[in-house]
Amino acid sequence: PAAGLSLEESLAHTWSGPRVFLVIDDAERVGGSSPYDSPLGGSASNGMTTAQLVSAAADVGLQVLYTRSFGSFTSAGGRDPIISAMMQANAPLLLMDSNPDPGAIIGKFRGHSMSAGRGLLILSAESGRYCQVATTEEEGK
Repeated sequence: PAAGLSLEESLAHTWSGPRVFLVIDDAERVGGSSPYDSPLGGSASNGMTTAQLVSAAADVGLQVLYTRSFGSFTSAGGRDPIISAMMQANAPLLLMDSNPDPGAIIGKFRGHSMSAGRGLLILSAESGRYCQVATTEEEGK
């Protein structure tokens, strides 16, 4: 924050610069058996890891879209540094059609069967709501 801001002004300040999007699709396919040998666990040119960048996302205009299969999400929660950083930042989670067997992922929320394009947007361990995600004409057939 700029010098001279009061505590209230600092807390109310939101990012006003450009927004950068980081999209990681099918993260379970990226490779690496541990966070240390994963391409996502390495350091950026400024010395920060991808997980550290994710932790600071809201402060620097970074929007992160991170997808992985549900089964691998529940088993990777503690080992994946990006999932850990997103969970610590209380990032919203969109849960799509999935198997309930792996158990709860956040609070009381667990996977379950949903029709195409339906998702459960989880905002916190206690708060979630169903939403419709756009589908293509082909997916709807």
